[in-house]
Amino acid sequence: MLKQISCDQFTVDGHPRGPIYFDKGLNVILGGHSGTNSIGKSTFLMIIDFVFGGTDYVKKDLDVQKNVGPHTIKFAFEFNDKNYYFSRSTEDFQYIYICNEKFIPKDNKKITVEEYLDFLSKQYNLDLPGLTFRGAVGRFMRVYNRQTTNEKRPLQNSNQEPAKQQVYGLLKLFDKYSPIENREEATKKAEEAYTTFKNAGTYRYVPIVDTKRQFNENLNKIEQLR
Repeated sequence: MLKQISCDQFTVDGHPRGPIYFDKGLNVILGGHSGTNSIGKSTFLMIIDFVFGGTDYVKKDLDVQKNVGPHTIKFAFEFNDKNYYFSRSTEDFQYIYICNEKFIPKDNKKITVEEYLDFLSKQYNLDLPGLTFRGAVGRFMRVYNRQTTNEKRPLQNSNQEPAKQQVYGLLKLFDKYSPIENREEATKKAEEAYTTFKNAGTYRYVPIVDTKRQFNENLNKIEQLR
């Protein structure tokens, strides 16, 4: 599970603040006692998505990137009583750095986001057929700046995702997608075979018959060739 997130740019009343820790179960992000809006709740949710391999924090939260500048998010996970420490920079966000407990990057321990997501997928037991880690997590990150807050599309991973893929995403999460995947693969191969056959007829590579008479004529030609 995610244990903590920290950043040198995190502040409270203009002063640096320490790491933000997470407990098992439900964690709630609250605003200040004054109830002031625009204090970073949505931004922090975007950072959590960034920690889970997303890129929208850099690509869509442009005000933060402009006003804060390049910065590094540090985070730690715990799996099977073992702690794992990482950091990810907004400037070099295509890579994840494996760190020690003080979040100092280890020598030659830079991995790609894809490798990092593969690690998380295995640790969270989400390495299921047809399922990616982002496919499992991304669709449930409902944050304003990610434009995924349409209450009529609770499973939508993005504004452009068709309803069919939303349902498939849920089936993959519960490991119920394999029979559908097999059927769709068979359908795809059948369509490709039909298209190939149709094109072969169009270019006269093989004769295409429309009537029984043409079929019999072709049979006679075959017999003559024999």
